[in-house]
Amino acid sequence: GIENIPQEFDRLIYEQLAASASLTVRPVLKARLPPAGLHNSLRHDQLKSLRELARRNGAQFVVLGELESVAPSAVGNHPLMQAFYTRTRSLSFRISVVDAVSGDVIFGQQYSGEADWTFKQGEFVDLRSERFRGSAYGQRLKQLADRAGGELLSTLQCLLPSAHVLELGGDGFIIDAGREQGLTPGLEFTLEQRYDGYDRQGARYDKSHATRGTYKVVEVFPRSARLKPTSLHHNVLNVQIDDVVTLN
Repeated sequence: GIENIPQEFDRLIYEQLAASASLTVRPVLKARLPPAGLHNSLRHDQLKSLRELARRNGAQFVVLGELESVAPSAVGNHPLMQAFYTRTRSLSFRISVVDAVSGDVIFGQQYSGEADWTFKQGEFVDLRSERFRGSAYGQRLKQLADRAGGELLSTLQCLLPSAHVLELGGDGFIIDAGREQGLTPGLEFTLEQRYDGYDRQGARYDKSHATRGTYKVVEVFPRSARLKPTSLHHNVLNVQIDDVVTLN
């Protein structure tokens, strides 16, 4: 049953996030994504995949989990050592959070532990049973999941939601966040203009410039909203598609 440990972590961490009144949490998804590079930065192909995943699910922040080890500890071949040694098993996983709008990895933490493994070789382990939950390993798994969930909550609750400009028209523009993301009329956003820059080798990088204006939500749709400037001194002449707006 230990092959179900990833799903158990999904359940324990998801329940903590979903219990927060300040977050809108999407269901757990099974998506195969390359973990390499997620510790500090993303390759262009990774970011493209994550942005598409986020767009399809109406989300901004993507929480990624990678189980690294549940391997048993080596005991040795001596019969006496095996007779008196209590087997232990490792537990190591990594959590990353990616902002699909900015492309930044805003959280990355590895969690590791080890605990006695009191189950027999080849025995099926029911991870939902009281026997497993009361075991040293089950308690260690719960402790690590609680710690990871708590640190994720602290990080996500401090972040301001952002969105991209989808469409320009008249005296306003449309962004790719709406009622499903918790937007309501009257919310105000600041605008950051994004540009593509290129180094001497031709590699692309992002450039940005924060504007001085603020923009108010005037209409809300399921997954989009219409914004207009809050002041006549700030127009939309310089706003471009793919610019980023961030909640004040």
